Amino acid sequence: MDGKVVIERPKKVKFRNGVWRAEGGKVTEVELPPEGWILEYDELTGLPSRTSPYKRYAERVFRDDTSYFSYYPDGLRAVIRSFGFGNNGPFHVLASYVPASNFTIVGVRSVSRQI
Repeated sequence: MDGKVVIERPKKVKFRNGVWRAEGGKVTEVELPPEGWILEYDELTGLPSRTSPYKRYAERVFRDDTSYFSYYPDGLRAVIRSFGFGNNGPFHVLASYVPASNFTIVGVRSVSRQI
């Protein structure tokens, strides 16, 4: 993931000459927002589509389910939706782990909330 495309369910993920590559799978173009508190999710990909640097704006939308988004834009990254009760809210959407990372604390949430 380079912040421009998402590859869903690649057929193969290879590490060769120090570079991760994905083969096959559904490729969807995306435009990621800057790092920040999530205000809105894209219904197709489940990735954040709008963020704010201010947590209070996200709390107006998601209340106690407020989440933070961050990513490392270079190279192939695995998207992790982690669950925890740290400073980034109960959920943190993160795209900074290489595909071989083992991350076991994974959370899930709906893309919108009825108000």
